[in-house]
Amino acid sequence: MRVRTEDGRTSEETIPANEIREWISNGPFVITIGNAGGVSLELNGRPIPRLGASGSVITRLVLPSDNP
Repeated sequence: MRVRTEDGRTSEETIPANEIREWISNGPFVITIGNAGGVSLELNGRPIPRLGASGSVITRLVLPSDNP
């Protein structure tokens, strides 16, 4: 999984099953997921529906922050 925040910081890693990661940003996130069926996402405490089947690759998914 790769996550880029609005200030250009990028984090890329393989996240083991049942582990949680949290990213904080004042702007949108750009996310790439190598196995969409193996990832559960929340944005500001709200679950995001599954993005794809096991093995599906998602590129350049933009999630807005909860910024008024």
